[in-house]
Amino acid sequence: MKTSRMLWQFAVLAFFASCFVLLGSKGFEQVQVSEDVADSSAQFSLFGIFTDPSYNKTEIIALLSILVVALIGLLYAYMLSRQVHAADNGTVKMQKVAEAIRQGANSYLKIQARKIWPLIAIITVLLFISNTTTEPALRWGRSFAFIMGASFSWLVGYYGMRLATIGNLRVATAARKSYGQAMQLGYRTGTVTGMLTDSLGLLGGTIIFLFLEEWRMKHF
Repeated sequence: MKTSRMLWQFAVLAFFASCFVLLGSKGFEQVQVSEDVADSSAQFSLFGIFTDPSYNKTEIIALLSILVVALIGLLYAYMLSRQVHAADNGTVKMQKVAEAIRQGANSYLKIQARKIWPLIAIITVLLFISNTTTEPALRWGRSFAFIMGASFSWLVGYYGMRLATIGNLRVATAARKSYGQAMQLGYRTGTVTGMLTDSLGLLGGTIIFLFLEEWRMKHF
């Protein structure tokens, strides 16, 4: 898959996630706690941990450091992906075999997407409407957390398989010239999936913590 297509998919995912956050923030702003604690200090707000006295500067810096590590991991995965794409893609005959494998992988991914995404949408809606409390923060928060996690998981699997079909051709081509170069490309191909898994996991967990930690502190 071309790098431009990868960036386009990231942009689309980020756009929908941003829309969900913007819609959810309206619900967050309207949160009112129960009557026994209904005062101005209990009003929920996004990113409230930055003004919450329960957290000191060291804890906030540590949290932001995790966010930075996640972004660095995504940047590293992008750099490795660029290197894999830039490698020699072999002879015409090798490319034909690789294209047949790629078409099979693409067909599988399309079938998988048609099965999984409707189910994800249904579960997201059920999580939203099945909330037993009157807290909009929890309703929006858990729905957003689920769809973000599902999207990140799908992105890792999708791009990991697409890059694997590309990397196999590059590794086979490099093996004709240098064992070390083939091992290096194999490492880069596999590391992209690993870095995406780790970095998106850290990113998602940190975002959820930033959004909902103040709500948890006030109610548990």
